[in-house]
Amino acid sequence: MTEPAIEQPTLSREVLHEAWTLIANVSGGDWTQQSEEWQEAAARWRDRFHDVLDRERNANPSRYDALRRDLTAAHEEVARLRAEIAAEILACKIGSLSTEEATRARNNALTLAAEIAMEGKL
Repeated sequence: MTEPAIEQPTLSREVLHEAWTLIANVSGGDWTQQSEEWQEAAARWRDRFHDVLDRERNANPSRYDALRRDLTAAHEEVARLRAEIAAEILACKIGSLSTEEATRARNNALTLAAEIAMEGKL
């Protein structure tokens, strides 16, 4: 009589990503603080994780194009919010600015944030 096959559990992509995030940030991302054995194991995990991502991306490129667009939009929104916050702080800290000057400073900050986001620096 043959043994029934043991089904391997499948981990969701989110769980794998969370695991990679934890591994990547051990010691503040400075793996040199860990043992050589740990570093090798972490590098193997990283490589396998990215291999899985590459296979998924190649199998369904349209899904990843949509995710890339969503991520870009999210980065742009973060840049916009950062600029708004910076402009508000600037307006509050420099009470001598007229309303027109504060508005100009805010608009300049928003423009700069948009340019940074478009260059992929955020």
